[in-house]
Amino acid sequence: MDSIQTIVAAEAAKTVAAYLAGVATSGAVGLVKHVTNKIRALPHDRASIEAAIRDYAKTDPEFMAELAAKVAALRPDGLRPVCPFPPDPYYDRDQARAQLAQASGAWVVVGQVGAGKTAFVRRVAHDVAEQFPDGQIYLDLDEWRSGGAARHAEVKGYVLRRFGAPVVEAAEPELNDQYRAALTLRRFVLVLDNVKGVDEVRALVDDPPWRHSLVLVTTSNLSTDMRSRFKSNVVLLHGLDEPGAHGFLAAHLPDRGLLDAEPDATRQLLTLCDRMPFAIAQIGVELGRRAGEPGAVRAVVREFEEIAADGDLIQAHLARTFTDLTAATVDDIATLARHRPDGFTYHSAEWLLGPSARRTVSELVDAGLAEPDDHQLRLHRLVRQHAERHYDGRGDDRALDRYLERAVAADVATMADRLRPLPVPPGVRWTDQNIDAVDWLETDSATIVGMVKLANLRGRHETAVKLCGGLEVLLLHRTGHEWRCAEAFEVGVRSADALGEALPRARMYASLGRVYTLLHWFPRAAECLDTASRVGAGLSDPRLDSSLLEFHGRLCEERGDVPAAIDFLRRAVAIDRQSGLHRPLRIHLRMLGNALVRDGRPAEALAGLDEIWYERRDPRNEGRDHTVRAKAYLELGELGRAQAALDEARSRYAAAGALTRYELELADVEAEIAFRLGDMERARALWGAVATRYYLGWGHPKATEILEKLSRLPSIRE
Repeated sequence: MDSIQTIVAAEAAKTVAAYLAGVATSGAVGLVKHVTNKIRALPHDRASIEAAIRDYAKTDPEFMAELAAKVAALRPDGLRPVCPFPPDPYYDRDQARAQLAQASGAWVVVGQVGAGKTAFVRRVAHDVAEQFPDGQIYLDLDEWRSGGAARHAEVKGYVLRRFGAPVVEAAEPELNDQYRAALTLRRFVLVLDNVKGVDEVRALVDDPPWRHSLVLVTTSNLSTDMRSRFKSNVVLLHGLDEPGAHGFLAAHLPDRGLLDAEPDATRQLLTLCDRMPFAIAQIGVELGRRAGEPGAVRAVVREFEEIAADGDLIQAHLARTFTDLTAATVDDIATLARHRPDGFTYHSAEWLLGPSARRTVSELVDAGLAEPDDHQLRLHRLVRQHAERHYDGRGDDRALDRYLERAVAADVATMADRLRPLPVPPGVRWTDQNIDAVDWLETDSATIVGMVKLANLRGRHETAVKLCGGLEVLLLHRTGHEWRCAEAFEVGVRSADALGEALPRARMYASLGRVYTLLHWFPRAAECLDTASRVGAGLSDPRLDSSLLEFHGRLCEERGDVPAAIDFLRRAVAIDRQSGLHRPLRIHLRMLGNALVRDGRPAEALAGLDEIWYERRDPRNEGRDHTVRAKAYLELGELGRAQAALDEARSRYAAAGALTRYELELADVEAEIAFRLGDMERARALWGAVATRYYLGWGHPKATEILEKLSRLPSIRE
């Protein structure tokens, strides 16, 4: 049985087991009938069902092929992502679009830079949308590289989240398993734009590719390896045909009469630029400047003939365009190209450039160098490449200063009293009224990571460490950024080592150990935390010591060594009490309580929780405290008190705006309360909702745990 069949058998078994327990996702009935028509004496537990499917498939190969189609037709709850829209109206490429109208599998679209590959694959994604009901995902891999290498784990997590899937917080092999399982079962379009080689395709697309989906890859270089990978599934894009090129140019002009007045010159002009879309757009800018002039098209022909005589037409034209801009604007464009390749708005440009942003963006638009792209502006790839070739780095320090100021302000505004490795200037505050501090950290996290690397390269090591502080805050408030933060913290560790000061080093190694704990990369996490403890041992800093013990405890708990976790957390609590560290004490008492509940000691957990108090309202942490109380009362069999604590937790999370984040955990506990009260239908409804919303169909290992709980309920279907 190949890997795809293994995934199909596993996911089909989960669906059948859930159905037999009274939980059905959309499309489950047809799948269950297909299985039960073939396998008469079907067991009820997931593992036995999966084994029965595997055994039967050995004697009936067609059964597995039909089952794969049934699994692909399942409709688990989630999001239906949409690819950014192409230009409207869209010109030409009719033959190439027809080639992909009924396609599936993986296809590569090849053409030189400026040929319109991005617009084409976006157009195709929308052309075929009805055939792929799970949606479309667009990825420009230029935005997902560090040091020339694509960040594959981060890309996979992003794709899963775009579908609304709960992403496993684990090391990369487990994430890879979930990615393959979830996508094998979807019917979707995936666009991988600006791929640099076949290795990037292999990392992100199965071979053979997902048979029920369409993958569109764009590249400027059809290497031998790429041709071997895609075989005949190749679309070559050259210039537009003459009517399409004419229509595309007319769409960029305020007055189509310019072209109608000089048809021969218009054909000559389009031939001169090989009817390439980007070149035509630049011609449109030049003609627009000459609107109303007699012989405008002929004049632009002569101008472009002169430019072409100097070499590559587009590059020569871009060089001439840049010479017409002020030096400050060119510097700003280069800074945007370097640090905002994924696009920008006026606000995000201002974050990077400061007061000159609005002037620069206006000049970019006027010169035709920026194009609208999904509610923002984006420098065309040719413009970015040209700008970066002329970049002298003068804007780097200005960009670093602005991002340092914003990251520190966001850090202080969100967690004013947290332990920091370096002091912050007095009076720092968040003043941006357009976006919340944590929202900005999340929105601009990729740029912040880039700034950490830039600061390290330029020897601004304090800046690198302080920028990492902003990402620490992001990690505490939002999920899904673990790999990105790990990448930044690895650089932050190098900067802290370069500074040579014990506190920054201890804090950076501790932060790196914490994020690797979240990713379940336990050996590296332990190595980092041990280094942090060794470096911080001579500082006699109770807050640092307490924090390090907390991180060690979390690592032990994630590894499954709950007694060791309890020991670390008890030591942290002792330091907090002795040193009067009230906020850490509250957190550590709760963490200790949770570990004690897991260790079967709920009465001890409640005794510690009774020590927690708050000087002021802190609804999110209060909600966490009540959640642990609910679990402790549940283990003691005090079900009424468990439900009351759970209701309090839900109320506190709602007040903090965090209910969605914790609803899964609350529903799981509430289902267990209902089960122990004998309310089987309530338990079935709650666990069923958890299963269908979060896990069934997404390849998440938590699905197995939920199905085991459902299997404890009386079966309602035979």
